[in-house]
Amino acid sequence: MNTAFRSSMNTLKRKQREEALREKEQMLSAIVEGCSDTIALVDGNGTCITINPAGAAKFGKTVEELVGECAYDFMPPDVADRRRTLINKVIDTGKAILIDDDKRGEFWFESHYCPVFNKKAVVTRVAVIAREVTKRKQAELALQRSQVALEQAHARLKWFKTTLDMTLDCLFMIESQSLKFFYANQGATKLLGYTQEELLQMTVTDIGYLSMAPECHKHLDELLDSQPALTFESIFVHKNTTLIQVEIFAQCIQLPERKRHFLIIARDISLRVEAQLQQAKETAEVANRAKSTFLANMSHEIRTPLNGVLGYTQLLQRDKTLTAAQQKAIDVIHRSGEYLLTLINDILEIAKIEADRIELYPSDFDLNTFIKDIVDLFKIRTQEKSIFFHKAI
Repeated sequence: MNTAFRSSMNTLKRKQREEALREKEQMLSAIVEGCSDTIALVDGNGTCITINPAGAAKFGKTVEELVGECAYDFMPPDVADRRRTLINKVIDTGKAILIDDDKRGEFWFESHYCPVFNKKAVVTRVAVIAREVTKRKQAELALQRSQVALEQAHARLKWFKTTLDMTLDCLFMIESQSLKFFYANQGATKLLGYTQEELLQMTVTDIGYLSMAPECHKHLDELLDSQPALTFESIFVHKNTTLIQVEIFAQCIQLPERKRHFLIIARDISLRVEAQLQQAKETAEVANRAKSTFLANMSHEIRTPLNGVLGYTQLLQRDKTLTAAQQKAIDVIHRSGEYLLTLINDILEIAKIEADRIELYPSDFDLNTFIKDIVDLFKIRTQEKSIFFHKAI
């Protein structure tokens, strides 16, 4: 009786274990079938032993259509070759493999290849668990591209800033309302003698020559009134008060925060202005020398016939047959000729003065005669114009 009871109890316990096992299998089956990941079991040849509905759907098939078939036949050749290599490696090594960048067409998967051992501890099958991670992978790739783009942008910005700092021209960024600098390159510090920290506390008025300030403000106002860009000359004041001639290129720009600012590029043109002044001076000197040469030549040309006139007046003055009125007229002609000769000689003296070759010859003269000659000269002109002329000494 005890034996029968024990046998009955064993049978009951076995049935209970079998029932519990069935429930566990059903529960696991429900989990596998309801899972959105691909869960499949394949042998060394790639034959599908089992697969859940979600995995079959990834192939565009049903479970019944895949079970017993070679899974490689439903994959592109290059994908099938990679899967075959992985499965063979798991079987050979008995170690699981995780592939987190498993790409199939436009989709990305995170795949686990796990060995399944038989009772003899030999790997005969491989469990494949694959989860689609396309969105996550796309986000990671987008993040990587963003990081690369950001690094490139930083590199370009660094290169751009280095280039701006190395340029010899002054470059300023100025707030449109306060006209305060918020960027100044090293070229500005070298030209003006201020540090960058000092310049960032200053305005464009602080470095400009006071007499040029109204004109500079006028140009900046024109830029705010939709003038695309302007180029003009101005004067900067060095920290040591030295005046610097500059050529300014100014442009109004719109930054991302929708604020308008001025971009100012200033170039030192002191040497160019000095060269222009030197050239103008040389040109003036050449013109002056040409004038002096012309005057000297013309004076000689005029003096030659004038000497002839004076010579004839001297001869006529000795003629005793002339009346007193004729003699007086001859004297006037002679004095006028001598006066004209004096003017010509003065012109020659001016040419000598310009050439730094003036020569002085002191001599005595009769003041009364000198005044009388002047009076006679002007008296003729006043008589021609009916103007009363009187002399008083």
